[in-house]
Amino acid sequence: MDIADRKHAEEELRVANEQLNLAIRGSNLGGLDVDMAPGGDYRRDPVRFINIWEQLGYDPAEFPTDALASRALGHPDDLPRVDAAVRGLSGR
Repeated sequence: MDIADRKHAEEELRVANEQLNLAIRGSNLGGLDVDMAPGGDYRRDPVRFINIWEQLGYDPAEFPTDALASRALGHPDDLPRVDAAVRGLSGR
């Protein structure tokens, strides 16, 4: 089985992700990527923060990588609005 095409596509995806990460960091913006499972309850899904903890002066390795644990870092008054916004973005 020839997997050269797949390996080439994987490498192109890796390079594109590196370029996007560099662009976000260079622009001094922050973002997050949630791997939302079917059902739309992001609170139990893996999350990747991009240049957020660094902007706040923290080491990103010290912070959780799941959305539920990350929610504990937010202000309780903000959580309903965050939940509603994420549900709106997910189309659910």
